[in-house]
Amino acid sequence: MLVAIMLLVPAFGGGGKIISRYHSHLGSNPFEIAVNLMPMTLKALVDYPRIIYLLHILVPFALLSLFGLPALLVGGLAFLGIILAGDVSKYSIALGHQAALIPVAVAAAAYGMKRLLSSPRWRSIVTLSLAGDNEPGTAVFLSMAVLISSLLSSYLFGVLPGSRHFPMQKFMPAARAHVLDEVKKMVPRQDSVATTHRLAAHFTGQKDLHFFPWKGAPRNYRLTDWVLIDFQDDWADMEEFQAIAEELRQDPDYEALFEREGFLVFRKREEPSGDHPEARG
Repeated sequence: MLVAIMLLVPAFGGGGKIISRYHSHLGSNPFEIAVNLMPMTLKALVDYPRIIYLLHILVPFALLSLFGLPALLVGGLAFLGIILAGDVSKYSIALGHQAALIPVAVAAAAYGMKRLLSSPRWRSIVTLSLAGDNEPGTAVFLSMAVLISSLLSSYLFGVLPGSRHFPMQKFMPAARAHVLDEVKKMVPRQDSVATTHRLAAHFTGQKDLHFFPWKGAPRNYRLTDWVLIDFQDDWADMEEFQAIAEELRQDPDYEALFEREGFLVFRKREEPSGDHPEARG
């Protein structure tokens, strides 16, 4: 494991030594690591978040992996590397760091089930004598236990559709999406539009499309029939947007038609007012 995390991963991953980023608390040299490994492991095994992580791995298989302990130990080094990490994200079921342990847990559960089926005494204890002392009945009982445990774990802890934590709202159209549909219906396709880069993706069907802000360049919005500003564009220069909006509010040739959910829509008046300096000149 030390060869992998000290040499192989840094050589091919380009991210530096993993042990220095996540396991530096174990010690600064092999001797310190050897001294601290056992107490740190015992401390980790009674840590609540790590216990929950372990249950997330084992419960979907109805804890059968514990009966296949010899097979489970195959992933012992990977498990130690995860639970001894100083970053809580490493032992979170929501991320992918447990991927190396899943095949081990599956194999251990299969091996554990085989061991239980081969022992009449354990068959009776595990099934609480509900399946009787026969191997086929116990196999069905354990299979149903795994199925129910997997379904419950998926519902309680997973993020798949139908689970308790599934973020359904993230897959539903936001209120802004409906507002943007209203904005698109307002703008005729033959009219010219000036808008932000992100918002422009929704107006690629326009005959004439311009991007802004025009930082360091003359503001050429007067060349367009519509100016659309999105004040919730995370990548935009909000100060520049505010300056453009204020300039347009003061421009008698434009009128503000729409302002909702961060969208601000200006339309050029059909008849110029003649009050604009350029118009008077």
